[in-house]
Amino acid sequence: IRMGINVRSISESRIIEYSRKYDRNWVHMMDNISDEKSSYLLGYILADGCIRGNSNEVSVTASIVDKDHISRLASITKSNVRYFTTKRLYNGTERIGSYCSFSIYSKQLVSSIIDKGIISNKSHLGCGNVFDYIPDHFISHFIRGIFDGDGSICIPNKIIHNRYTVSIYNTYEVCKSIFDRVKLYADTLYGGVYKSRGNTFVVKWSSKDDVSKIGKWLYSDATLYMQRKKDRFDRFTSSNITLYNEGGNL
Repeated sequence: IRMGINVRSISESRIIEYSRKYDRNWVHMMDNISDEKSSYLLGYILADGCIRGNSNEVSVTASIVDKDHISRLASITKSNVRYFTTKRLYNGTERIGSYCSFSIYSKQLVSSIIDKGIISNKSHLGCGNVFDYIPDHFISHFIRGIFDGDGSICIPNKIIHNRYTVSIYNTYEVCKSIFDRVKLYADTLYGGVYKSRGNTFVVKWSSKDDVSKIGKWLYSDATLYMQRKKDRFDRFTSSNITLYNEGGNL
C-alpha cells in the first residue's frame, strides 16, 4: 500500500495480465492428465522447463533451432515467444547462443505441476512420482515430451559403425521409470540406465530392434512432437527397411 492505494507486486501483475489470456480449460489443464497435450507438455516441462513457485511461473527455453516447435507450444498456452542471445558454458567453454522461450503465469497451473512431483530443483530431486499421475494410454505422449526436451537419437555414419542409439537424460528415478515403462509398453529387450555426470543419469537403447520399437510406440497416434527428432526416427526406419530389402545388415 502506497499513499493509501493498493499496489500490486510485479509478480501479481504478471499473473493477472496472463490470466486474462487463458481460458479456464488451460488454467486447469494439469489438474488431471487427460489428453495428449497435457501429457506431452508435462513431460516437456519435466525435461526442459523451469518452475518458479514463488512467482507462479513456468518457463521453457530451447535453442533457436527449435523455434517452430516452441512457437507451437506457446500457441497452445496462448503465450508469446521471446528470442534472445546469451552466453552459456558448454563443456567448460563459454559460447554465445541464440534461444527462444515462453513463460506461463498461473497459480493453479504451477500448483498442479508441483503436486505431481515436478518441483523447482529437478536436478537434485527424483521427480519419479510424476509417472503415477499419467494414465497408461497417455504414457507414450508423456515420455515423448521428455524425449523432445532431454533426449536424442544418434544416427552415425554407417561406414564408421552401425549402432543407432536412443538416449534420454534426467535423474535416476525418472530414467528408471522411463526404462521400465518403455520395456512394458514398447516391448524392448535391451537398454539400461547409466550414470552420466553429477546427479544426471541416462537411459539408452542401442539395439536396432529396440530403436525401431521405441519409434513406433512413441509416435503412434501422435500429433504433437519435435519434427527434427521424428525425422531421425523416420530416417532410421527407412534405412532399416532399405537395407533389409537389399539383403544387407544395419
